[in-house]
Amino acid sequence: VDVLDTRGVERAEERRAAVAGGEALKKLIAERNEMMGDRPDADEVPLTYDENNQGLLKRVNSLEEFADLEGVGAENAGKDLHGAGNVIGNLPPKGSPETVREGKLAVMINEELVMCNVALTNAMLMFGLPGAKSRVRADAIPLHEVVRCQRNTRESCVFQIQTMHEGFNSGMTYEISAPAEDVDGWVHDIRTLAAISYAAKNGWIVKAQDRVGAFYQSTPCQAFVAFLICVNFFIVALDAQLQPAEDSALYSTMDKLDIMFLVIFTVELAINLFSNWFRPFWKDGWNVFDFFVVSVSILSELISDFNVPGMTVLRTTRAFRIMRLAGKLKSLKRIISALTSSIIPVANAFLILLTAGCIFCVLGVEFFGSKSEVSFGTFARSAWTLWNVLAFGSWDDETLPVFRKEDGTIDFWILIYIVCLVFVMLWVLLQVVVALLLDNFVQSKARSDAEDELEKLKEAEVEGGTPLQPLLRDFVLTFDTQEQLKRGIKKLFVVLDVGGQGYLDYQKMHLGLKKLNTDVRIVITEEDWTEITVHHTLSNALGEMNLQQFEKMMMGQIKSYIQRGLTDIMAMNQHRIENHAMLAGLRVLMLPKGDEGAQEELIGDLEKKMDELEEALSGWARGDGSAGGGNNNAVGDQQHGNGDRRGPIGVGSSYSSQDVLLKFNKDEQPPVEQLQPIPASKPLFRILEATKEAPVM
Repeated sequence: VDVLDTRGVERAEERRAAVAGGEALKKLIAERNEMMGDRPDADEVPLTYDENNQGLLKRVNSLEEFADLEGVGAENAGKDLHGAGNVIGNLPPKGSPETVREGKLAVMINEELVMCNVALTNAMLMFGLPGAKSRVRADAIPLHEVVRCQRNTRESCVFQIQTMHEGFNSGMTYEISAPAEDVDGWVHDIRTLAAISYAAKNGWIVKAQDRVGAFYQSTPCQAFVAFLICVNFFIVALDAQLQPAEDSALYSTMDKLDIMFLVIFTVELAINLFSNWFRPFWKDGWNVFDFFVVSVSILSELISDFNVPGMTVLRTTRAFRIMRLAGKLKSLKRIISALTSSIIPVANAFLILLTAGCIFCVLGVEFFGSKSEVSFGTFARSAWTLWNVLAFGSWDDETLPVFRKEDGTIDFWILIYIVCLVFVMLWVLLQVVVALLLDNFVQSKARSDAEDELEKLKEAEVEGGTPLQPLLRDFVLTFDTQEQLKRGIKKLFVVLDVGGQGYLDYQKMHLGLKKLNTDVRIVITEEDWTEITVHHTLSNALGEMNLQQFEKMMMGQIKSYIQRGLTDIMAMNQHRIENHAMLAGLRVLMLPKGDEGAQEELIGDLEKKMDELEEALSGWARGDGSAGGGNNNAVGDQQHGNGDRRGPIGVGSSYSSQDVLLKFNKDEQPPVEQLQPIPASKPLFRILEATKEAPVM
């Protein structure tokens, strides 16, 4: 308790000194460093005075020695990190239009006073990593979770921000020191934007939209709307078949049913528009189509009492209501989407087909225009004639017979023209159009199937994965090489290590992982922490994990994630023999090759024995027996007498270095075929290299 109280007093003194500045700050720093150096449990990093920013403290971050902040900063995200900033997050560029206010301020986070870049946007207050150049986002406060923002009554240059307890920052309180003339501006802007953001996120309209949207998107509601669409189309078809007279009772009944369905579809459109207002509604093409059909139906009903020309055309839009069914059923939507995605490639092929048809029309006018003005007198007549030939396969022009009526001979010019027309237009170009349509349809269906399988894979990951699943997915997709992956892990460690203390514990991981830019917010429990650290084998007795342990943990988690992914994909590809076999082989290759801990222990023992062997051979080569205490032996055997001592490996003057290696500890020696002769010129400490390829025993 005394230590915690002392540290709390020290933090307050540091903060007040940071505001005051000057020689008093330097003196406080010297006294504080001397006191912390005498404390046996001190694990703090010394402080130094920043001459370029008088009145502010700058912590000498021990992570800079191995984290290479400049190398893993946001400025290199597009070079060797390939967008790792998308996972960790970056501050907006300087002078960005989305930035309302920015500056370099002193921030007290987790009782750590740091100097960092601070940027205020319409939705967030973001803090960068400590450092003048760093634009990597270390922390952020969603403005809709700000509970209180006020100026400190004791210190005029400090203002406090209290966050929501169950929110993004878990109720943390931030103390920020700014120049005296800017404090009021920061407080005013944060309060204003926080109120606007809270209203946008938690207002009664937003809550009502969420509830109405959940009801509208539910399966029973969508099924009921699809049923109404089918019933309405049946009534429209029945009306077209019966054609009741306007003064009949059946006509009146049909008209009332049409109005009833129009009202129902209008209410349904209003619910959809309210729940998806504004941009989400208009981004969906099916919603736009629904809006058009319902709007035209309402317009036709409103002007039905007036004798407006074209009224019949407006009423025909009732027949298109059935097309709204495709937007409600996933299978129909997939087919329509595949057809629409094929429009542009097929349109290019149609353009070539149209160009070839125009060429044949011009040739027909030139060749046969004088002989048959009815069929080839003009370009339009020639086009109609060729359309009949292509569509119906008949040549009905009696003035241009293929077989002459006079003598029954063949008119080869006409025959060649027809054959070329059919060959080019039907057998070649039209087949190209069909092939393109089919190819794009198959590709669109494959993309849709891939999206479905991806959704299934995500569901499987959620069921059998770890809380780190979203982060692992982003890491696997972001980095190309192991070096990039390690640099990304190092950057993540620096971001999570708030305060730069050189370690991560459960509290830091719990708070930091929630703030990453993943598609799903990562929240870990103490049970998850125990599993992640492999029952605390990757942390010390205090539950703290350094950079090396964090890197080992992340590499193991990524490997397990890939193995689980291969297993899930294998389960989804059981019907595809070749894919199943290939994935099974990859999964087997990624399985652990025995107990890695036992391997490391055995390698350590082998290295130790190689050192003993090197010492023994060195003494044997000198012939003084100094290594083992015998006259001619390299290693003395304590179990023998004082006379002729022979080492445990039985080394004598006639043994070569290869013989020594073969006789050394026969119970653990690798197979002979795995060993290589050691030349006399080769250093003895390289003996271990000869056994690297031997199987671990």
